[in-house]
Amino acid sequence: MRGQERRAIEAVSEYLAQLRRAPDPRDLARVVGTALGATGCAFSVAGDRYRWGHGAGPRLEHPVEYGGELQGILALAPESAGPVTALAAVLGAPLAAVRLATETDRLRRDGDAAARELADDRWRATVEMEQERRGLERDLHDGAQHHLVALRMALALVEHGPGHAAARAW
Repeated sequence: MRGQERRAIEAVSEYLAQLRRAPDPRDLARVVGTALGATGCAFSVAGDRYRWGHGAGPRLEHPVEYGGELQGILALAPESAGPVTALAAVLGAPLAAVRLATETDRLRRDGDAAARELADDRWRATVEMEQERRGLERDLHDGAQHHLVALRMALALVEHGPGHAAARAW
């Protein structure tokens, strides 16, 4: 292991020792890039890219794994920063924490959006049911009620009509 890579590992260890939550990937890129003397450093984690420096020119990329799974990619500029496989191994756990924090935030946002959509759907269903109830009420009031009143009036006419006394006697 080169001395520069060893200094980067120590800088990452010091940075991580001061944290009380998941590491900020931009700060982690700054720590790594500065310790290696690179012009640029970037991490690709869970579809997001976190950069430090300008990193012009060709980059050297290292896969960062933890627990046998790819957690992200470490990119250093320029390529002359050299291979940093030991540093990539040390960065596995911190990038796993960044990936988990990122995925948790995405899942929380997705859950919040789903809850809002459910509330909106319930509100719409309630409004539609109320409109349907009012339509049925209006149909009963305007349709069936008029027919019932008409039947009642027809019965009253039959009861009080001239043939009613003969019908009673029978």
